[in-house]
Amino acid sequence: MKKIKLYKFQRRKYGIEQRCDAMEFDSIKPGIIRFPIHRESFYCFILVEEGDAILTVNNIRQRINPQTIVCSLPGEIWEWEKNPAIKGKVVIFEPDFLMSVVKDPMLLQRPSFLQSKTHNPFIHVSGKGFLWIKDIIIEMIEEVVSPTKFYDLLRAQLWHLILLIEKEYQQNEDVITTITAKNYASSFINIVGAELYRHHDVSYYADRLCITPNYLNKISHSSLGVNAGSYIQSRIIAEAKNLLDITDMNISQISNALGFNTSNYFIRMFKKHTGVTPSIYRSKSK
Repeated sequence: MKKIKLYKFQRRKYGIEQRCDAMEFDSIKPGIIRFPIHRESFYCFILVEEGDAILTVNNIRQRINPQTIVCSLPGEIWEWEKNPAIKGKVVIFEPDFLMSVVKDPMLLQRPSFLQSKTHNPFIHVSGKGFLWIKDIIIEMIEEVVSPTKFYDLLRAQLWHLILLIEKEYQQNEDVITTITAKNYASSFINIVGAELYRHHDVSYYADRLCITPNYLNKISHSSLGVNAGSYIQSRIIAEAKNLLDITDMNISQISNALGFNTSNYFIRMFKKHTGVTPSIYRSKSK
């Protein structure tokens, strides 16, 4: 597997050490074009002002457009489309920047939108919220390039920004819940496609998504019309039909390839869903 590029914070970008930066999106675009798939060792907020682009963060894929703010945690995997056509503003920071004054290791776990277990990186903000957030980032950009930096002010601006985003997140909780459910469903579909040959259990996919099997079943039924187990089985049957149609593999080989312990179980499952055995299906399809 190709190693994913890790971007680290440039602490001496302005000649002296600092752990918070703010800039226009165009400043980071060359790095995105060079490594569209990457990780970052810091928190990153991107406020979209113009244009749109497809962005995936930790298997959650979404089209971002004006009034979207993307908020990622350290270590999350970004995957941008080629040459994203957006304009916006960016704030990046290391947790130590805030914690050097506020001695609270859980400080960044207080805002709901930054909680790792329920984290959704995409937040759509209101018109008023967009203007507030844009204004505070502009102030931060001015402060980081000022020849006489006042870091306590920059920390206050950053915390103000976090609180503004949290307010927007909580005001749109119902919308965010819907978006999160759709993103979980999309991620579930993608992971099943990648892991189908090795894993058939709902609990495995729930663990991959960091949710409970019951919640995965609820999401699957709401978004796909069937529970998670039925969806997995339908994908297995579709793949089995594909192998029967386009390969010369025998039934035992297909059973093994699809991760079944025995051919008999595979045959029973196939007949249950199609009404015929794999051998009969193959003979009729030719």
